[in-house]
Amino acid sequence: MALVPEDRKGAGLVLGMSVLNNATLPRLPDFSLGGWLRGGARTAAVDRAMTSVHLRGKGLRQQVGTLSGGNQQKVVLARWLTGHVKVLLLDEPTRGVDVGARSEIYRIVTDLAASGMAVVMASSDMAEILGLAHRVHVIRDGAVAGSLDRAELSSDDAQGRIFRLAAGLDGTTIPLPHPQDDVS
Repeated sequence: MALVPEDRKGAGLVLGMSVLNNATLPRLPDFSLGGWLRGGARTAAVDRAMTSVHLRGKGLRQQVGTLSGGNQQKVVLARWLTGHVKVLLLDEPTRGVDVGARSEIYRIVTDLAASGMAVVMASSDMAEILGLAHRVHVIRDGAVAGSLDRAELSSDDAQGRIFRLAAGLDGTTIPLPHPQDDVS
């Protein structure tokens, strides 16, 4: 299981390190033998991963902090392509990236799901939800308020239904009394 956090600069990357080091940081044991890094295997795996996400930069030795936000996010995604991840958790995967990088990230996520990887995404971007999800679970007050499958997501009222579920206006819950309501 792997996580792509919402805050890539604070929780997803070490900005002062290279693309190569960031991409392998959580998986160093996989690239070492007897305490020594296997540089060739490590570089080859990261190069393949960065090629697959179409990273635009000066190479694997470039400091990740000098990349654009979209390319930084691609590094966070690509680090999990160097291993055997079965479940990918995405928290606001396109927050703070430009339109071009956003479409590239959508392509990457779609390709990963098509390859059999389970992708769980938390997003506040309705277009992203409707465009990428096969199933949506709306969470309200720590519990699943309702779910929509792919067919329901394609309906004209999908967005409205999601908003109603999120707001508690779906008819399945009883609204709590407001403090100004006299219930005595």
